[in-house]
Amino acid sequence: MRTVYVVVALCCFALLAPAQAAPAKHPAAAKTSAATGSSGKVTSKDLRGGNFKQSRAAALQKNNGVCEYCQNKPATQGDHVIPVKKYAEKVNSGKISRAGATRKANSEPNVIGACGGRGGCNQQKGGKMPSMTSGKGKWVPPNPTPNAQKKIGSIPKSYR
Repeated sequence: MRTVYVVVALCCFALLAPAQAAPAKHPAAAKTSAATGSSGKVTSKDLRGGNFKQSRAAALQKNNGVCEYCQNKPATQGDHVIPVKKYAEKVNSGKISRAGATRKANSEPNVIGACGGRGGCNQQKGGKMPSMTSGKGKWVPPNPTPNAQKKIGSIPKSYR
């Protein structure tokens, strides 16, 4: 019986307590959405979505459905040529808005058809930057199509 009275008392107190205003956000925090990483910074997961499904569908139809990085396996996944984490870095440094980064990261020019699964080009590349020359943090595709070479060659220097 005693527990019942405590629960009822707590419920009544919650109903009678005045509502408190939510604390104001810092102006810098207002620039980011509520769906950010635990540190308050935008992460690559925060920039997923947008028009990626449409871009992926278009990319998978190009090159007769074959991976544009190796040309050996079917293209089953859409790969972000410029990794989404690079766009997140630009947002966190104030060089691009979150909405602009989401739009550009998931746009058709930044998505390419790639093979997936264990040992697939999309998994090998991961978050690395594709390049025609090897180097730290870069991934060189084994047999890129002319379209893939063009996309890789058009990556702005600020993202390399």
